[in-house]
Amino acid sequence: MPKNKNKRKNGNKVDPKPQTSFNNLVAEATDHALKNTIFQEIQQLGYKLAQNQSREMAGLVTRLTAIEQIVCEEFKIDPTVLANRVADIEDTATDYEVVEKSENGDLLRLTISTKPSSEKEYGEESKLQVISLNQGNYTLPKEIEEALVGVTIGQVLEVPFGKEGEHRAKIIVDRISRQIKEETNEESKSTEG
Repeated sequence: MPKNKNKRKNGNKVDPKPQTSFNNLVAEATDHALKNTIFQEIQQLGYKLAQNQSREMAGLVTRLTAIEQIVCEEFKIDPTVLANRVADIEDTATDYEVVEKSENGDLLRLTISTKPSSEKEYGEESKLQVISLNQGNYTLPKEIEEALVGVTIGQVLEVPFGKEGEHRAKIIVDRISRQIKEETNEESKSTEG
């Protein structure tokens, strides 16, 4: 009569499969190592892709800027007129409309230059868009976005920012756009009646 290998001397059964076998330990360790390697490879791939996209976009921006300058020179178009036309197209495509006075959440197109407070001259001007003004995801330092609430088109302002106001920004408000709100049935009924 063959002995039962699954019984101990005291009569208790022994589990034929240990809880964690050597194969499972090796598989788990390999899986863990592969996950880390795959994660690192994906990060590197994402970084390389972002670099490539950035280079391509920089090239496109340079070309567009050159084309813009050529068009303005050859056809004697004021660059401000061209910029406004582009902004009109962007606003129409994204359901925005031009408004005169800014509120929280508006889209602002600005000309901005900065300097340390101790300097006399401002640096070179840059064109900038602030999307969703003063809504927590700041494009500019918080104190600048807060100062831009309630401004009007064409307004020029100087705003101190940074620790204890060690920097200043000179801002020209070029355009203010606001998302067009669709009327709900309730709103249209209340205006009709």
